[in-house]
Amino acid sequence: MKFSQVIIPMAAIIFLGCWITKAEVSAGVIDNNKSGNLSTLTSDTHLAQSKDWFEDTDDDGLYNLAEVKVGLDPTALDMSELEVITVSKSPKNGTDETNRLQDALDQGSGKIVVLPQDSEFKVNGLKVHDNTTLIAYGSKIYNDTEHRTLLNIGNGVKIYGLELQGAGNIEVNRQGVGINIQGTNAADYKKNIIIEDSFIHDIGFYGIMAQFTENVAVTNTRFQDIGYAGVGGLSVNNFHIDKSHIKGIYPGENNNAYGVFFSRKGSTSSLEDYPRSKHSSVTNSVIEDVPWEGLDTHGGENITFNNNTIRNTVVGIAFVNATGDGRVEQFEAQHSQAKGNRIEGIGKGYGIVISGLPTAYSSGIIEDNYLINTGQQGNNISGAIQASYTSGLIIDGNTLINSFANGINLYHNNKGFSVTKNTIQDVQDSIYAIPSGIAVRSYYNEGTISENTLIKKDTSLNTYVSARGIHISSNDNVKVVIGPNSNNFTMPIAGDERTYEIKKTTGFSDLGNAQWAENQINFLSEKGIVNGYTNGKFGPYDKITRGQATIMLVKALYPNEKVNKSANFSDVQSSDYYFDSVSIAQEKEIISGHEDGTFRGYNYITRAQIAVIIDKAFNVQKGSLRVSFNDVTNGQWHTESINNLASQQILAGYQDGSFKPYNNVTRAQFSVILANALGY
Repeated sequence: MKFSQVIIPMAAIIFLGCWITKAEVSAGVIDNNKSGNLSTLTSDTHLAQSKDWFEDTDDDGLYNLAEVKVGLDPTALDMSELEVITVSKSPKNGTDETNRLQDALDQGSGKIVVLPQDSEFKVNGLKVHDNTTLIAYGSKIYNDTEHRTLLNIGNGVKIYGLELQGAGNIEVNRQGVGINIQGTNAADYKKNIIIEDSFIHDIGFYGIMAQFTENVAVTNTRFQDIGYAGVGGLSVNNFHIDKSHIKGIYPGENNNAYGVFFSRKGSTSSLEDYPRSKHSSVTNSVIEDVPWEGLDTHGGENITFNNNTIRNTVVGIAFVNATGDGRVEQFEAQHSQAKGNRIEGIGKGYGIVISGLPTAYSSGIIEDNYLINTGQQGNNISGAIQASYTSGLIIDGNTLINSFANGINLYHNNKGFSVTKNTIQDVQDSIYAIPSGIAVRSYYNEGTISENTLIKKDTSLNTYVSARGIHISSNDNVKVVIGPNSNNFTMPIAGDERTYEIKKTTGFSDLGNAQWAENQINFLSEKGIVNGYTNGKFGPYDKITRGQATIMLVKALYPNEKVNKSANFSDVQSSDYYFDSVSIAQEKEIISGHEDGTFRGYNYITRAQIAVIIDKAFNVQKGSLRVSFNDVTNGQWHTESINNLASQQILAGYQDGSFKPYNNVTRAQFSVILANALGY
């Protein structure tokens, strides 16, 4: 190993307490940054299991954690080819250490520079040269009196465990930058940079500012109390932030503040000179306490925001346009993705917004996010998710709870959208009287709304709650296909019928005179529980047999069950089409057959028999609703089951007060009863 010593050799350094403690190290990585804990711990947790981070196990003058970070084995003497520059402790008296530390960085250019633990270096700004590795666990570089750019870094620089402190963020100040990564121009990017396990705080403007940079990884780093943006990227490519925590971006400038943004220089239209930011991401991180946007791209391409927690921001995630000459919007965000994020709003802005241009539509995927209290109260064009000027937009599998004004707002000019499999519960507002689950709010909207679940649950939540499920409020070039959706909002669908088409998911051609059961039949058909006839009809008023009813019931409750024990009814043969289902149902003690040991699968089933079977299958408990029928008396074999199901509104009687227990059941009637039992 080759050592160059600056005043004090590494072996002489005594490691004392620091901002990352041994107790914190042994605790492991922060819990995916979902808890809001501001600790930033190294990800090399395997080392903590066997030795202390800051011991020198192989006695080669470099502590264990530093060796791990440069790819060495801390238990082996394997440093013979490396050259390490070690820096002595600072006196901690506020002395300007700029020259001393810059000398060490100059001497360590392209080498490994190690700062001692429990040290503070006040500087006016430093340059870290190309291909230099700076290891600084427990060491702080700062200027708490003047706003400065603390570090300018070159190509191939790696920074581990460094604390950077500026002059504060009580007022925003553009001179305050933690780390500046500045390429020359679009033909000469700064590249291949790592920033890990670091803490950047009390900075006047940017925690990290990057322009014309490529292949940057910021990992396990925290940013706190920054004036304008935790990380700002202009014309960056492959810039990735992971497992980091950004908190307290304040006060901002011109009503703007960002946790992270990826954009381009906004005063020029030349993409050749100032390209879009591309192929960049923020993942597995926490962003909180930002008075404008948590995560943002202006005109970015392939920007990904996945698996983050965002709280206490006006807007959670924004995919919007970048400006050009004259600060006019010219460049749309392309191929954006927001997936698996949790966004906890404050009722003042969108959870996720995507917006393109009249001349260039945006595209993207918004999938599997959980949003609560997002949207802007009192703003009828707001929503938890808002879209305009998009093409092929996918909004799928999101959960939206207590949204303001609208759950999903397809504002205007959305071509070929797909809104599917979202769960939207309790859309609310104190001013807007018709909060809606999914709103097609204005003109030129075309797409599909299907398989969503819209739930009105807590009507005491606000003045107005869940007034309209799917709300189409414009007939100007609007064409929406509405597939099956579960929807109990006050008015499930509202709008001009000329603007939408209700898509029939079944091929059944004969449900026109059975509309009272159509939704339940479709519900069961989608789940593969009911089938029609080969002629495309369902036969809603055909009587249903005991065998057919058993097949439907087993498909509903045990779709993947195999026969373990053959049915022992004397009239059920293995060749019968219902043999498997009857065998499973008998084993599950849902059916018992007749006293003579027969099942009579081809006989029509009665209303009383259906009640008993459903009661057994679903273990229905008697509800609070009291119902009585004039032809169902106490002590009959079916009385308790009928009363249980009626009290839970799974089935009902006739207008004359009778139940008619011995009447046969039609296919439509059984579909309604079974769907109700399944919670439709």
